[in-house]
Amino acid sequence: MRLDLLFAVVALLAFGVTGIVYKLATAHLDPISLTFFVYVLATIFTALVWLFTPDKRITGAGLTWVVIAAFFASIGMIAYMVALQVGEVSIVTPIRDLAVVVTVLLAIFVLGEHVTVTKVLGLLFGIAAVVLLSLGS
Repeated sequence: MRLDLLFAVVALLAFGVTGIVYKLATAHLDPISLTFFVYVLATIFTALVWLFTPDKRITGAGLTWVVIAAFFASIGMIAYMVALQVGEVSIVTPIRDLAVVVTVLLAIFVLGEHVTVTKVLGLLFGIAAVVLLSLGS
């Protein structure tokens, strides 16, 4: 099996579980506190993995991208937690997961990745899936 696909599937499963866990947590924590504790604990867990990773590469440019990513991740996470608190996880999470549309479009226009019929169809099916899930409520 390709390593990229293996890790993508692990990420899919992990993020799939987190949507339900976050929704359950919003009944007991406000969205900002929930986001704060998720990031603090994720930082601790990640630090443990990082400590035992032998091949570290850290550059100034890399850290600049980290700051930008953290800024957008924080905005997205807080917005997601608020949406989960007031909405249905079965609607909110698929909409959040349409971030893939933004990512693919940026990959095409910013990174110069190729447009393929498969990519276009995948995006259209993803959007259709969210529309259908949203109409179901």
